[in-house]
Amino acid sequence: MISTMSLCILLSTCEKYRWLAQFAECMLDRHWAEHPPVYVCGCAGENLDHWLSLRSNPRDWMNITLAACSDLAKRGYTKCYLILDDHMPFADCHEAHLNTTLPFMMDKLDAAYIGLLGWERNGSRMPNGAMLGQDFYRMENVSKDYLWKFSLHPGLWDLRALTGILKTLVSNLPLEDRSPWNFERMSGAPGINLPNKWEYKCYRICGRMMARNPFFSTLYRFVEVGFCNVAHIVARLGGKGVRRRVDEATAFISYSYDGPYPLVWRGIMSKGGVNKDFLRYMRFRGYARFLSDFEKVLPSELRIS
Repeated sequence: MISTMSLCILLSTCEKYRWLAQFAECMLDRHWAEHPPVYVCGCAGENLDHWLSLRSNPRDWMNITLAACSDLAKRGYTKCYLILDDHMPFADCHEAHLNTTLPFMMDKLDAAYIGLLGWERNGSRMPNGAMLGQDFYRMENVSKDYLWKFSLHPGLWDLRALTGILKTLVSNLPLEDRSPWNFERMSGAPGINLPNKWEYKCYRICGRMMARNPFFSTLYRFVEVGFCNVAHIVARLGGKGVRRRVDEATAFISYSYDGPYPLVWRGIMSKGGVNKDFLRYMRFRGYARFLSDFEKVLPSELRIS
């Protein structure tokens, strides 16, 4: 049994998306009721103990996160789920896997990182690293050469590894390059010279194996992928132009990922606005309550039709 005292959630945001972080907290409470303690970093001025103080330039995501890791370590935490503000869960989580199974496997494997973005997206991909057995729910040990092995989609981090990677990048990058996107790209790039114990110890789950209901998860995937395949076959009859439009119209279906933490690739926000593919998927799957609550908190300039 993993001590919940060693595990927390770090929710990363910025002043522009303060409202989104507050909504994310509500969705965590709704869909992961027994979640570990949540801490928020990236905003100043909140008179709340779990909103960590902002001591860096607001544009310096890496230093902000590094300071937050230091704060968490001082509070006795050794593991954290790092979640960006626009990657809150939109459906019920598998709490036992998130609270116990994955932290246990992290200790067992001496893992630096376990990504919740499943390797088997739509069942059409194979892992690029070594696949573990049933005892580890067919999790993938990501190849050292995989550029995106430290993805910022929601994932479980060994706090020492996250801290060490951030320190390395901060010491080598100017402030303007310390964004979350550069963290993903640079942390997995050759030549960063991270310790082997981190580069060889990255993992990704098999989402279907760890979903709340693996049978229905597989069934939904079969139906959704089958729908796309039929649409593409029919579209071929109309030529390249029709096929391209059908591809664009159905691409959103492949953006969702199963697992203990339901998520959508690219998140809820995109380029300063609401991710339209996310909206299409929510409507396609009938998540009316989520969309209704989301629309209530949206700033007026981001209202959706």
